[in-house]
Amino acid sequence: MVQNVLGYTALGYSLVFAANATGSIATALAQGRVPERAGAGSAVLGLLQFVLGGIASPLTGIAGQHSAVPMALSMAVCSELALAAALTARRVSR
Repeated sequence: MVQNVLGYTALGYSLVFAANATGSIATALAQGRVPERAGAGSAVLGLLQFVLGGIASPLTGIAGQHSAVPMALSMAVCSELALAAALTARRVSR
């Protein structure tokens, strides 16, 4: 059981580290594209973060404490949305 806890803890830390590092860099790059409207860009990014968090939170806990499947599904869906957004942004910037 201790091995499982240590493994999950390591995975959790790596996920949080990657999300925070990527989020900070992406925010800086997005605001760098329109420096004259950095405040409006920051507001839009913050709004999107809160809206997506507000949608994902209840869906993650929908099965209660007995199943981790909704959390895994919401993580997978959010990862797919992030990939789609990155590919779209890459195509638009060319």
